[in-house]
Amino acid sequence: MDSPGADYAYVVGIDFGTTFSGCCYGYTKESNLDDYQDITSWPRQRIVAYPKTPTVSLYKKDTRDIKSWGDAAKSQSDKPNMQDHYLEKFKLYLDEESAKTMTPLPNGLTPVQVIADYLRSIHAYICETMNRGFAQNYEQNQYRYCLTVPATWSDQAKAVMREASIQAGLVERNDPIERLTLISEPEAAALYCQKTCDQFKMTAGQRFMICDAGGGTVDLIVFEIEDNLQGSAHHSLREVTKGSGDTCGSVFLDRNMEQLIRDRFAHFGRVKPRSMDSMLNSFIEHIKPHFFEEPDQEHYINIPFSLGYPNNEDPDYGIYDGAMSFTFEELRDKVFEPVIQKILGLIQHQLDSSAMKPVDAIFMVGGFGMSTYLQHRVRETFVPRVRFVSTPPRPEMAVVRGAVYFGMNPRLVTQRVSRRTYGLSSQMIFDPANDPPSHQINVNGSWYCRERFSVYVNKGTAVGVDECVTKKFVVTYPHSTETDLFAFDDDGPTPRLVTDPRVKVVARFPIQMPAFPDLRYGDQVPMTIHMYFGLIEIKIEVWMRDQRFTFTSRLDLADSAPPSVGPAVPAKPSPTLSTATSLPPYSSPVLSHTKPPAPPSYGFNKPDAIDPTSPRPGYMLVAKPDQQMATPSLAPAPIPLNSSSPNLAGYASVPPQNGHSLTATSSKHSYSSSQILPQHPPPPTTQSSLPALYPPVNYNNGDKHQVSIDSKKKIGYSTRLFNKFKKL
Repeated sequence: MDSPGADYAYVVGIDFGTTFSGCCYGYTKESNLDDYQDITSWPRQRIVAYPKTPTVSLYKKDTRDIKSWGDAAKSQSDKPNMQDHYLEKFKLYLDEESAKTMTPLPNGLTPVQVIADYLRSIHAYICETMNRGFAQNYEQNQYRYCLTVPATWSDQAKAVMREASIQAGLVERNDPIERLTLISEPEAAALYCQKTCDQFKMTAGQRFMICDAGGGTVDLIVFEIEDNLQGSAHHSLREVTKGSGDTCGSVFLDRNMEQLIRDRFAHFGRVKPRSMDSMLNSFIEHIKPHFFEEPDQEHYINIPFSLGYPNNEDPDYGIYDGAMSFTFEELRDKVFEPVIQKILGLIQHQLDSSAMKPVDAIFMVGGFGMSTYLQHRVRETFVPRVRFVSTPPRPEMAVVRGAVYFGMNPRLVTQRVSRRTYGLSSQMIFDPANDPPSHQINVNGSWYCRERFSVYVNKGTAVGVDECVTKKFVVTYPHSTETDLFAFDDDGPTPRLVTDPRVKVVARFPIQMPAFPDLRYGDQVPMTIHMYFGLIEIKIEVWMRDQRFTFTSRLDLADSAPPSVGPAVPAKPSPTLSTATSLPPYSSPVLSHTKPPAPPSYGFNKPDAIDPTSPRPGYMLVAKPDQQMATPSLAPAPIPLNSSSPNLAGYASVPPQNGHSLTATSSKHSYSSSQILPQHPPPPTTQSSLPALYPPVNYNNGDKHQVSIDSKKKIGYSTRLFNKFKKL
């Protein structure tokens, strides 16, 4: 588990929102969790009463350089003939469905860079603000950060958020993992509500729902209150439903309003962007926050002069004295209800998921959660099934304050419900009735199915934060390896194969071999992996001998680098093929993933420390060089070795085509071979074959050898005998 927040002087909570972002920080040396400070004053603040700053950025024209952020960017974007790039709602690029309809970012910018630039800017101001107080007595490395993320975000989106935070300079790449924690927005809000809503006198065993309605997303989870933490006055919480949500936040009211305005002016022609922005701002600032406070009241939006509308009075189109008139019913039915109905459906789903035990309360938080009309519709629909619907004090700050509570004590949440089905790729006994013949391989005389989806935790399973799944492997010293984690997100039957298009690689764990001075090259090292699925980010602990290394998920982002986890052995490169295999009693060995060789030519040095008199198992991989192989299943082949003519013929699980040629060269020899060797023993239904990787060749000490692969065929070959192909 994460170390307690008291290991750091301050916990800094950052709520990176779709439309607004906020910050709160607390001093960890105080036992009172109420000792926190909201940052309520922001540069060039336009809405003084609102304690957050806009999540917007302005980039210089034709560059990737951020010019301003927050209210300053908003003000500069209002200038006439503005040529810079104004970016808003870029958090939605991390939501797979929303990203499909988003305008591509300009100048080759990526979501990681845009988010990192914004976080870097807001973080600089946060540090400046904190340094005006007692925090100036502490170095920044004594700050712990807790960032909030939507409950529905994918593992990839959370990994992007962590990477952006590192690039922004909140933490260093080699910092302890717990220095930057992520928490789901409704979970953070639950911690805040459970602490501040004492007037409802909720006790252990009772359940409440959080409806976190923000600018872009609405997230919901049901929690149950548990007994006080040992040695603490605070109750802990556990999730009892799988968090759900949708992109139906308040920005979608803005979109509906924009369409309503366009429909009103359809007879006039195209509405200029600047004119539309002016009218939408009027809706956002004056109508949206107060809708339903006075039912049946008509609402008005001034028509900007820049629109060029010819008439100040046009009753046929609801225009009076230069302003558009909208009835309560019109706004309700065309702007609010399409979004509200989605939220009511989400709440209904959560109540149904908790049907075994009643939900006593619904707490509305977030900026949109302050909406009088939304609160009215939730009460109207769900009371008395739910005893009460309420908002805590300062609901717009509930998420970021809860993030500070969590950063101070990560054990306040004891259980979470898995959002997806997770597992690894594995070899399992071949089932002719259910497994495809193309995945059948022979391993030591037995038939296996490669790339089976070996499930570790199922979607909807309640997992304690301290619970882990343990697997044991062996890895050959000094090779590093890498494990891919797969996920299935649907509610139907789990696919049998990781190659099913519905199964995705969601995390990658690079495992770097530490230096063990007492081991020789080629020695087998036991390795135990503990996977924790009850945390916001999936975490693994790797034990090799008496050393432990901890990882969170890492994606192959083009601009990211793997974390450093300990001293590596510089003289020996890592293998092209992973050498990790399962230890008994597992009958289905798991081979971890590494990328197959991509270039058409490779080089290597003569291996050392290999006994030339004893046969050793070898593994052969056949793959397209530009294809990323996920946990390839490899059939073992005995490789007889002698000092003069090692025969490197092997067997592949994927049969190649006849005619694939390879050329082997050294400083003294050149060989070419398209020889086809039969696989032995042959499968019962198919005859597979593989070109010999090398003809017999004499190796002289110090020789450099090269394999040239027919690039037109795009077939790559590698062998475990030579432990690393070095890119030429």
